Amino acid sequence: MSQNRVTVLTRRNILRAVLVFTVFAVLVLGIILAVNLYERYNNGYDGEIQQNVGGEKIIEYNGQTYVFNKNVETFLLIGLDTFGKAEENDSYNNDKQADLLTLFVLDREKEICHAIHINRDTMAQVPILGVTGQKVGAANEQIALSHTYGNGGIDSCRNVANAVSNLMYGMPIDNYLSLTMDGIVALNDLVGGVTLTAIGDFAGVDGTIIEGEVLTLYGEHALNYVRNRSDGTNETRMARQRQYMDALYAQIMDYIEDNGELSSDMATTLGEYAVTNFDVSGIGDLFSKMSSYEFGGIKTIGGESVLGERYMEFICDEDALKELLIELCYLPKK
Repeated sequence: MSQNRVTVLTRRNILRAVLVFTVFAVLVLGIILAVNLYERYNNGYDGEIQQNVGGEKIIEYNGQTYVFNKNVETFLLIGLDTFGKAEENDSYNNDKQADLLTLFVLDREKEICHAIHINRDTMAQVPILGVTGQKVGAANEQIALSHTYGNGGIDSCRNVANAVSNLMYGMPIDNYLSLTMDGIVALNDLVGGVTLTAIGDFAGVDGTIIEGEVLTLYGEHALNYVRNRSDGTNETRMARQRQYMDALYAQIMDYIEDNGELSSDMATTLGEYAVTNFDVSGIGDLFSKMSSYEFGGIKTIGGESVLGERYMEFICDEDALKELLIELCYLPKK
């Protein structure tokens, strides 16, 4: 494990560093609470991923060639649809889906950070892992399923990163961090809950949440608010999640102003639910950038949700995806 510079966060110094980073990343961390368990399914792979040319990551769009900006660094935040601590199992697959997929894009030259919120239903080329954790095939399926291949730990996280890279035309994913839900629930309650004006109908889901009313969400009610998918698609839920994380961010800032910092107990709690390929210095370097860079906001990928053979499928608008990547990550080839 050390040879791959992979750390399961159990040491206090790493845990505290992760928590400090979480403060700045919390605009998207709330989405981790989005849970809607699906049964796993496979379709045959249909499609190709654009290959590198001369070692460069490229995108062709409207007759112009764009190359990946080497000043860009990427970090993938993965929220799992499971409670409990981060644990690996002895099998070559697991039932933990990646319900949160948010890619941070840091431009070291412009000193700005953006976040791309990826719909968990997005259809993408997902690598299939064999019993040894090596790729043995691919399937065109919901990108959330990419984590279900592997033992639920390091190799599953790598598989998610590879699936996201495939979706984004081979764009490199430098680092990742996965979290289960319990850490975010604990953070929600530690800072005094999240206050917002309820959006949507929660009849039959949670009688304490009434559309149009101002309320403070704690524990399971926060989960219910961001999990509800009553209209059958993920877009409404994603909009509600962004509302939630804006409110959560404000609440954390108030907590820090009143208390100076988040508690070491919370650092320990979050660390127990995390898996990452960061080492201590890497986390510290990322925190330094995140704390000093301008935050450019949360971006989404255009597309449409359609009912597939068994479940909802989000089909990316390829032009919209390319335009977004060109805006944040690519430069015209000279």
